[in-house]
Amino acid sequence: MNNLRINRDDALLVVVDCQKRMMPIIHDHDELTANIVKFIKGARILDLPIITVQEYTEALGDTIEPIREAVCSNDGGPDSDFSPIDKDDFSAMGSAEFRQRLEASGKKTVILVGIQAHICLMLTALDLKDAGFNVFVISDCIGSLTKSDCKDARQRMRYAGITLTSLDAALFEMAERSSSPAFKPLNKLVQK
Repeated sequence: MNNLRINRDDALLVVVDCQKRMMPIIHDHDELTANIVKFIKGARILDLPIITVQEYTEALGDTIEPIREAVCSNDGGPDSDFSPIDKDDFSAMGSAEFRQRLEASGKKTVILVGIQAHICLMLTALDLKDAGFNVFVISDCIGSLTKSDCKDARQRMRYAGITLTSLDAALFEMAERSSSPAFKPLNKLVQK
């Protein structure tokens, strides 16, 4: 059964396929990139573990620099621990390394951002749900080549029982209260 709220202590973030040869051709890619970066920075403020996956890196390139930088450090600076998982299955669940990292985290709530909403991200969400995870998709942090593909993916995921929410809603839901130490930095972040 899917929890209605995101349990921050049981959650991790998965960044899906935000790669150099794909992001520039995604619908509204500049806004999408800014939103994903903002959400990752919020996840860092909330101390969420982050797993990054890349589809067939040899052909599609590495994760784009703004997203890599956000994953690596709270202040956006370089860090040597960036280690994305290279996959060739559209669903990240097809990767043994991904499943191992997921299991090692001990988390049962997975938050997804990235591309393409109607292929890799959606298939990952469906497989995670099928495997018993609580799955949340940040709807303003997913994209596809076309607006209609993204809309169709949102509908299909919702129909499958996956919770879609917004960047701001998810971050403040995990902060839980205005007295939280995360509230002020999150509030500053989302107002940028």
